[in-house]
Amino acid sequence: MRILFIHQNLPGQFQHLIQHCYQQKGWEARGIGERRWVTGNLAKMPAGFPIHIYDVLDPPPSHPYLVQTSQAITRGLAVVPILKRLRTQGWLPDIIYAHPGWGEALYLREVFPDARILHYCEYYYRPYGQDIGFDPEYPSSEDALLELHTRNTHHLLSLESMDFGISPTIWQKQCFPNAYQNKIHVIHDGIDTQRVSPDATATLTLNNGQLLSKNDEIISFVNRNLEPYRGFHVFMRSLPDVLTHRPKAQVLIAGGDSVSYGKPPSQGSYRQQMLLELHDQLHPHMDRIHFLGKIPYTKYLQLLRISSAHVYFTYPFVLSWSLLEAMACSAPVLASRTAPVEEVIHNELNGYLIDFFSIQELSRKLIDVLDQAKSPVIQALRMNARQTVVDRYDLQRFCLPQQMQRIMTS
Repeated sequence: MRILFIHQNLPGQFQHLIQHCYQQKGWEARGIGERRWVTGNLAKMPAGFPIHIYDVLDPPPSHPYLVQTSQAITRGLAVVPILKRLRTQGWLPDIIYAHPGWGEALYLREVFPDARILHYCEYYYRPYGQDIGFDPEYPSSEDALLELHTRNTHHLLSLESMDFGISPTIWQKQCFPNAYQNKIHVIHDGIDTQRVSPDATATLTLNNGQLLSKNDEIISFVNRNLEPYRGFHVFMRSLPDVLTHRPKAQVLIAGGDSVSYGKPPSQGSYRQQMLLELHDQLHPHMDRIHFLGKIPYTKYLQLLRISSAHVYFTYPFVLSWSLLEAMACSAPVLASRTAPVEEVIHNELNGYLIDFFSIQELSRKLIDVLDQAKSPVIQALRMNARQTVVDRYDLQRFCLPQQMQRIMTS
């Protein structure tokens, strides 16, 4: 069996599957990814795994609505020479598993017409009912909505050539056009619950040398980048009240100052903007607010393990691994009542659901959770959170076998 993985940010969501397929007897696995991302991800892939790298040039000028489409075409064309070279060498994949989001999957069928093409169906844009227009503080113009409609061009072209797809959540599957949903199967990427697990002895040393453990009162917040899509502005606005009522609480915030989703800030970073907005209210507490930046995965797990209350907010958008990883570490999670979070969190059973826009509700619940940290209620919630991930999202027991079964039978 020959399987070819294609992802701009290889391995991306394919990390565990690549490891598994590369080690399978009788299987040959290869990967294609963009140089500027892949070179920093080599440690996430098995030693010796063959990787074909492409570079992307700037697309020619186009209508503003077609900028995303032009970039996708440019990426798709950058992959074609690699595909042709593999074909010339006689390496013909039985399965191609691609993330179509950036355009790399556009021309797979034209080079390998007999391969089964599997897509990682992460997201399909819509002007209403999802992330766009959700937050009135950051509205989209009518022109942006028209452009968004055009942006789906390469998604639709890729869907036409797809044999079947995998989406990590029910809601993400339902974002796609009805005509293609019968080809999409819901299987999460999977959480390695053996590695991502509680540890009562966990500690975390801050840059100032301060050592923190589960004996401390820790509020944690983690994003790839600190931005409105993941509720950073709501979280920051909740802190003055929380820190006033909880004088021993330490706030640990992990994430960069770039923008992963949505609009860039008008100036500086969203972190700088929120600190400026809340300066007078947060100034007395700044010695207890720690911005950690982007941290190594091992340090990130320690952060989750010592957390007394973990905040995960998101627009109706793709679900972050960090929610499930926090739950797997038995952190008490306070999450936004938004899709697809509601597929995972059942209010007061394995976490707390909070209105995305209610700063008061978030601050009140944070204070309450910290106050009851040692109570049987919070201890039961911690155990239920981890059990949810073990029972539904465990990598080895469920998600990886389901992915492999789908690859073999579809």
